[in-house]
Amino acid sequence: MVAHEVYALISGRDVMNIVVGDYYNCNEAAKTEYGASSFAVEITQYPVQIGDEYLNGVFSRLVDGEYIRIDPYPTESEEIIRLSDALNDVELALVELYEGGL
Repeated sequence: MVAHEVYALISGRDVMNIVVGDYYNCNEAAKTEYGASSFAVEITQYPVQIGDEYLNGVFSRLVDGEYIRIDPYPTESEEIIRLSDALNDVELALVELYEGGL
């Protein structure tokens, strides 16, 4: 569950600011502050910072002269599935050890 939505204010390709709010107000703030072609993009699941770039729905960051894609954090449900799978792997390994006589 998300209590707040976080938005990146985009001008051109650049993340100009990061704000908390609703889409309408954040989008209007982007247009007011950075021009009519600016807009807001919801980034609650993305570790985005000012200075990153946004192009064709993908966030990227310049690192050592190379742009790297910024992937979102997993959602709670995705993380639960991942941890459940890891727990099942551990349980299977313990059963194999137990059955193997250790």
